[in-house]
Amino acid sequence: MWVATFTWALLLGYGLFIYRVVQVTTPNQVSASEFFQGESAQGKAPGLWLLAASAAITWVFAKSIDNAASLAGSLGIAGGVGYTLYYLSFGTAAIALYFLRVRGGYHSVPEFLVSKYGGFCAKLFLVAIAIRLINEVWSNTKVFSLYFGAEGSPGYWIAASLVTAFTVYYSLLGGLRSSLLTDGAQIKGEYLGIRPNFVNQANGDRH
Repeated sequence: MWVATFTWALLLGYGLFIYRVVQVTTPNQVSASEFFQGESAQGKAPGLWLLAASAAITWVFAKSIDNAASLAGSLGIAGGVGYTLYYLSFGTAAIALYFLRVRGGYHSVPEFLVSKYGGFCAKLFLVAIAIRLINEVWSNTKVFSLYFGAEGSPGYWIAASLVTAFTVYYSLLGGLRSSLLTDGAQIKGEYLGIRPNFVNQANGDRH
């Protein structure tokens, strides 16, 4: 009983923490560039540290940790190592994108696809990306909700509903700007054990 109570208390504390970060970082209505591009109030693009922190929280500290732990529990160290090899694809993608940008002069993968294969190909690529992102969002929600009850149980659905509603709320409030800053706040708080001082500097974006 105490485990379930503690788990729900952690969810409540996490929600209050993120709510406070959102309120501080996006106290007023954000501009279009802040909402869609993550820029600061002064029009500065998000810094490298902030982008890296957001990527780490989004990809590594979501479903991946649970998957690696599950495989390691079932298959031993080979299972955990086997799953981590998936992250070699990040390096492969980075190299490919580097050459597209530096040697090809393209600013995005869709731009490259339009140039080489036409607009229809680029649209198919974006549809595939949309499907992948939807899958990622809901699979992460599922993994998270399983900590609050078996799949299909009341606790499972309550947790999924609460997290989904809150995520939609802070996403609509600040868009990409809110997402980047809350991700950065989480990783800084978790690893440094201190209050994320960049929250107070959100408008200056000194990261």
